[in-house]
Amino acid sequence: MPGTLDDVARAAGVSRMTVSNAYNRPEKLAPATLERVLQAARELGYGGPSAVGRSLRRGRTGVLGLLLNDALPYAFTDPGAVAFMRGLAVEAAARDLSLQLIAATGPAAARAVADAVVDAFVALAPADDDPALATVLARRLPLVTAGAPALPDVPCVTIDNVAAARRAAEHLLALGHTRLAVVTWRLLPDGHAGPAGLDRQHGSAFGVRRDRLAGYRQAVERAGLAWEDVRVEERPGNSREDGYAAGDAVLDALGARGPLGVLASTDVLALGVLQAARERGARVPEDVSVVGLDDVPEAAASTPALTTVHQDLFAQGRECARRAAGALPGPVHRHPSRLVVRASTAPPGGG
Repeated sequence: MPGTLDDVARAAGVSRMTVSNAYNRPEKLAPATLERVLQAARELGYGGPSAVGRSLRRGRTGVLGLLLNDALPYAFTDPGAVAFMRGLAVEAAARDLSLQLIAATGPAAARAVADAVVDAFVALAPADDDPALATVLARRLPLVTAGAPALPDVPCVTIDNVAAARRAAEHLLALGHTRLAVVTWRLLPDGHAGPAGLDRQHGSAFGVRRDRLAGYRQAVERAGLAWEDVRVEERPGNSREDGYAAGDAVLDALGARGPLGVLASTDVLALGVLQAARERGARVPEDVSVVGLDDVPEAAASTPALTTVHQDLFAQGRECARRAAGALPGPVHRHPSRLVVRASTAPPGGG
């Protein structure tokens, strides 16, 4: 069994404070004393004082906690999440801070948050009623949300998702598309896959997805079309596989009736829709026009290149880190977004 600080002090013939100084303030010790203490520690298998204990004594840890509301691997496979985390990491490193990823999912979520030894939290687009957020607020640590939700006295770094989605829908409508479908992901955390009715749309637990649906609806109704005629296809995840399955379902239901415009609430889903269209022999954009949202790097490289709405997730990650570190006080201004027109959209029939 490894020795303790007291064991090292006895073996080296020094006080407990001298052992502590050997790890925390080595410059205070004579070189010979420092070497005697460290040699005794090596022989006894003592690894030094508790890092948690040192952090508590200092009153800070130098760590930002990133709350993820999906299983941990998702953060490394979704290109939007990767861009956001890269911005968060770049800014944290510039401030000599570390990051702790916390998969705040399932029954252990609240305990994971309660036990996290961090100075502040950043929450990446959690559900409005996420119990992990309640635990953070109860701990009275600084919190920044990314995307949503907007909580009282909590900075929320995001774009105007209603306006961004409205811009995407207005693009298809301006091209002349009147037959539209929407592909979205997880409106409620119940694993649903299939058409999402008005109750699910209005009752979505995720602010970003709820706002994007609202933006699509605004554009459709302003064009004099009935929102109820727009098929909203939901999938439980945000992956190409989910987008493919949703695109397949939409094309099964609507594709044979003429040109179709598909609004995907993320680029990842849109890329899956493009694949489904290709494999069914539907021409893009002549038969099916597809618009994404986020402008991840894969959007420009897809075949055909994806029309989408750009947002700078890297910059949003950096701002979240600055705000969580207390380096950027004051009001939060929404980040800009803009339509990027590429080859995946055209007037019905490609004219």
